[in-house]
Amino acid sequence: AGLLRTIAIDAYISALIVNSGCISLVVKLLRVGSSDVQAEMAGLLWNLAYKSSTNQEAIAELGGIKALVMLLSSFNEEAQKNAAGALRNLAYRSARNKKAVAQADGISSLVNLLSSNAIDVQVQAAGALMSLTDGNVENAV
Repeated sequence: AGLLRTIAIDAYISALIVNSGCISLVVKLLRVGSSDVQAEMAGLLWNLAYKSSTNQEAIAELGGIKALVMLLSSFNEEAQKNAAGALRNLAYRSARNKKAVAQADGISSLVNLLSSNAIDVQVQAAGALMSLTDGNVENAV
């Protein structure tokens, strides 16, 4: 999973992953996998959503946003960080995804992570909040 996550940043590889139908499995693993698997899957979605409106849309349509918001409450800090990073990328230039994160109670969950003991978690939570509020006054807190 780690290798897949790493190479998913490449646009061609990313398209292969999405077009193969793997997103539904990744989203399922966010819900039922071990916390380490959940962290890796959130990291994979983080990379897949990077500057790709097509991938952002596919992840959202398959329930990825709600699963990632749930993962923000994990006891695994890596899972929290990766979920916040994925939500940051999913909200990038997508009014629909920004609204979906807000409706899934993602904003309050991200605000709670700002007081995490892990700096990396705080940074990604702040970045996600920035992405959610950029151009969207309704999501500003």
